[in-house]
Amino acid sequence: MTPAASLWIQIADNNWVSNNRQSGLRIAYCLFGLHWASSGTEFGYSFNGETKRMRSGLRSEISISNLRDLANRSNDWPRTLPLLGAAFCLLVYYFTIILQTLASFKSALPLYDYGSLYASVYAWVHHLNPYLDYPLTYHPALDVRGMFVPAVNLNPPVSLYLFRPIIAVGPIASAELWALISVCLFIVSVALIIRANPNPALRTRILLVLGMGGVWYTFELGQMYMVLLLLTVVAWLAFRRNAFVTAGLAIGVLCALKPTFLVWPVLLILSRHRKAGISALLTFATASVLPLASGDGVELYRLWAAACKGFRGIPLPTNSAIVAMFARLDPYTGITHYYRDLGYALTIIMLLAVAWIAFSKAPDIYRISEIALIVSLLAGPVSWLGYTVVLIPMLYERQLNALMRIGWIILCIPLHVLAWIALSSPAQFAIAGSPYFYGLALIGASLIYELYEKQQERLVLSPAEAPVPCRSVPLNETALEASWE
Repeated sequence: MTPAASLWIQIADNNWVSNNRQSGLRIAYCLFGLHWASSGTEFGYSFNGETKRMRSGLRSEISISNLRDLANRSNDWPRTLPLLGAAFCLLVYYFTIILQTLASFKSALPLYDYGSLYASVYAWVHHLNPYLDYPLTYHPALDVRGMFVPAVNLNPPVSLYLFRPIIAVGPIASAELWALISVCLFIVSVALIIRANPNPALRTRILLVLGMGGVWYTFELGQMYMVLLLLTVVAWLAFRRNAFVTAGLAIGVLCALKPTFLVWPVLLILSRHRKAGISALLTFATASVLPLASGDGVELYRLWAAACKGFRGIPLPTNSAIVAMFARLDPYTGITHYYRDLGYALTIIMLLAVAWIAFSKAPDIYRISEIALIVSLLAGPVSWLGYTVVLIPMLYERQLNALMRIGWIILCIPLHVLAWIALSSPAQFAIAGSPYFYGLALIGASLIYELYEKQQERLVLSPAEAPVPCRSVPLNETALEASWE
């Protein structure tokens, strides 16, 4: 017999108790009904609520037991079916995580994006153009017609210094070394996030973090996005300590590696968080001029600008930027630019609108940082799936409404499922070429709505931290007793 599990629910508002007793029981029944045992799955509930106990502590006890007896009653199956469906979805979710793990840490060949990085750094070390197509450069499928585009390295020149020390051991060995470094950076980042948010109620979100497509995209393609995650975590933790200069240093390095995130310090300054914003811009400028100390620094920036301008991979399925969504509507990708120009126009409108919101509303440093990260990913023009790992600190700690949960689930779509969806037909390529765009849009819309609703509490509070409402009138115990009878 499986030992019964008990759940105590503290109810602070007597009106809620009187009006929503049955619905509260149904919610507790659904949320805590799944209990696994070695002999099978047992589930059931019994309600023991004495009036005296309810007056003193306002507590109700729900015991979970005896699923077989409940399953034998045909009229209770409508209650158990959703739980069985949830269990099935959970098993499928675990299965996809395992599949992504196996796909991400297979043989080092092919090298994917890491091959492009290695070829770029190798060419730079040997005084060649680091932004050209080389034999190790990755060539992903551009669209449903089977066209391929060279995914040359588009990282700014300062990133070449990051990978220079590890290319001396050869492409395959350095790819394995970089994969190990990425895993360590991810573990450290998640550990710091969990330590900063000790609320046990948040531990289940680790499953969503592990299921994010951007995490396994980074591991499988050998990208540098775990560095971006660690820098974002450092900035987030520095905000909590009011160490705004330290946060600005982390944000500045992040922007130097990925200029897409320059929206972040600009919005910080507009929302009157000048210490963090200005220190970030100064750090970005300092890191960006480091290549100029060498003799070929100016030439490196010229070659990088030419590579960015001539890049034809904006419509690639993993690009979640607004301009990429419109570029995928172009039936002759790379030839005409009408839809792409429309995407650029909408991006500019979005940036101006968010800048006005930041200046007029002056949100706190956390809310404007959350908005800045989402806007950076939507503005692009290159916003690969791996960039979404920078959202992990935000999504882990904050309260999530329904739209945010849906958006986070969309970000968990595996990379290999995306290829099957996007490259099946031209219509699917145009509409669902990057479903992650819709996830980002849902999260961003929720953040803007929350800002205008002036929601005070942003973090998920533990039961000990949750405020207990006070009553200014004496408790009518007779009315409360009557409402429970």
